[in-house]
Parts: sequence; C-alpha cells; structure tokens
Amino acid sequence: MLAQAGSTKNESAMRTKAAVRRVMGRILARRGVQGETRAATAANTARTPTAASLRTRAWTTRAAWALLTISLGVLLGAGCAQSPAAPILGPLAADGLPSHVDLRVPGKAQRRNLSCESRSAADLLGWYGVTWTEAQVLAALPVSDNPDLGFVGSVDGPTGQLPPAGYGVHAGPIAQVLTQAGVPADARTGVTFDSLRRTVASGRPAIVWATSHLKVRQPAWLRDRAGRAFRAVAGEHTFLLTGYDAGRVLLVDSATGRERWVSRDAFERAFALLGRMAVVPRISRASAAGA
Repeated sequence: MLAQAGSTKNESAMRTKAAVRRVMGRILARRGVQGETRAATAANTARTPTAASLRTRAWTTRAAWALLTISLGVLLGAGCAQSPAAPILGPLAADGLPSHVDLRVPGKAQRRNLSCESRSAADLLGWYGVTWTEAQVLAALPVSDNPDLGFVGSVDGPTGQLPPAGYGVHAGPIAQVLTQAGVPADARTGVTFDSLRRTVASGRPAIVWATSHLKVRQPAWLRDRAGRAFRAVAGEHTFLLTGYDAGRVLLVDSATGRERWVSRDAFERAFALLGRMAVVPRISRASAAGA
C-alpha cells in the first residue's frame, strides 16, 4: 500500500508539471510572444534595436517570471498536500503522557447520508498514506441486518433511524476493511478515556462511535433475523479522535470534515451510548512509513 501511495505522489508531480506547461503556453499565446520573438530575431540580426524587440524582451521576461511564480506555487502547494503537518505534543504530565496532543489529521465531509463510518476510515487511511476513497471503503463493507456484522440499510436513507432501516455499521467491519487496506486495526468496546489518551499520544488516531452532535439518546437492544442481539442508537455517528487537553477532546467530524474541540464530559456521555466503541490502529504512522 505504501508503494501505491508513492506512485500516487509521482503521478501528482507529473500532472503538476503538465499544468505548468499548459499555463505557460497560454501566457505565450495570449501575448503573441512567438510572433514578436521572430520579429525581434530579425531585428537583432540587423543589429538594429526596435520598439518591437524591446517589447518582446519585456514580455519574455515577464512570462519567465510568471512561469517561475506559477511553478513554485503549484509545486509548493502539492508538497504541502502530500506532507501532513507535524503533530503537536505538550510537555509530559504526571502520568507520563503529554499534557495535550493534536495529531493534526485532515478530514473531508462525508458524501452520503449514512457514510460517516466510511468517511472516518478513509480519512484515517489517508493520514497513514493509504489512498482509499470513501466509496472504496463503503464498497468493501459486508451488508447485514446487524451493524456488528455489516452495513445496515441504504446509505442514502434518512438519518436517525434504527435497524433494519438505514443505519450504518459498527466497529468490527470497519476494522476489517482498514486491515485489508494495509493499516492493521482492532475493534474494541469498553474503551476507557485513559486508553484513548495513550492511543493518541502514541501517534494513532482512533475512530470513535457516538451520536450526531453528541446528543444523548436512548440506546435500543435489538435482534437480527438470526436472533443475535446487538445495541443500536438513533443518530449513530463516527468521529476521528485526534487530540486532547486537560478537559477537552479533539474530534474530526465526518459530517463536515472539520476539527472541533468538545468538552470531555459531552464526549464521554455520547461515547458511552454504544458501549464505548472504537477502532484503534495497531501501528503509528511512523511505523507504517518504515514498513
């Protein structure tokens, strides 16, 4: 999967160079530099500077500077997109963990009504340098009437429903897809806040299950067609947990793709509704890069 990421970066660089060449071609065509250059060449041959030759030199210089500016801007922009920002770690606290952490994980907004889990998984993979789209993650998920076993219902269904209507998927199938994509991960329940702090402090974002807007709702115990019991909650929603400080946690909301700090208490109440469910990668990004 790392080779695939490297190939993607090479293709991006080639596309960047092609874009620069196209922009330069438009600049030259727009200003008629080619025709003026021929006139300037003839004038120079006669050793007689003319107004046209002077204009040509001026426009050629400006075009060269324009190409340089565009090249630097595009290439530096591409480099920023490919090089994630360095995590922020505070000084060590009494328990040996950083007092605050911000892994600075970029996110995107989900594209389908009920694809929050696939969006969180794609953002997590992207942070590890593995290019899977939200649609690819969704397509790799099994389908079931039990969210512990697969995706339940239509991904384009309305939000706020319970199985067997459109609902989503829980941690187990998402962990399996992450592992398949090249980032080994475990599905867990009963995850403590201290465990999440240790996970994030070690450079591993976690996908956590709560509710949209962290609203507290009544969970329901249901059974699938085979009689297996599972817990579900209307408005189930996933976030990437990417940081913390003394009284807050940092979440990347799959609905918007944006980071937001929320109080630890508000997070803990919503996190408890599905049994403190999370998907935790087994390796850090540094370990993945060295693999």
